[in-house]
Amino acid sequence: MMRSALVPSVLAVEAHPISSSRKQIYTMNESTMLSENVSIADLAGRRSDRLEYLKGVYLNMVPDQARNPTLRVRLSRVGSGTQPAYRIERDNNDGQTVIMGFYQGDKHKPLPKRLHDCDGPTWSNKTMSYIDLRTLHNSEIGA
Repeated sequence: MMRSALVPSVLAVEAHPISSSRKQIYTMNESTMLSENVSIADLAGRRSDRLEYLKGVYLNMVPDQARNPTLRVRLSRVGSGTQPAYRIERDNNDGQTVIMGFYQGDKHKPLPKRLHDCDGPTWSNKTMSYIDLRTLHNSEIGA
């Protein structure tokens, strides 16, 4: 008698709708984010749109590249896979990452820092250096 009373309660816990909903929400959010290691070279879309995106990121990096040899760009994993938001970073003298700015992906205008978490799962693990970005840009335009 005790045994049959335990079986329904175990089944009820496993099929609890809140647990199922949480799992579905987590899965849905993870599937709408770009890859953990997404970089500019991975972006989709028309060639002309990719060139415009590369140009916008490149132009936002140019003013600081001479003073900052460690300048790099990191993409946001949130949004489309064609023109995601991005941030420009560099290393300070102690080797710590300094975020120089956050930018809209489509217009390349600065975004307020408070709109983004500085680290965490919404940012790609991979970065692209200024030199690699310039090389990619030049190869795309045939230079």
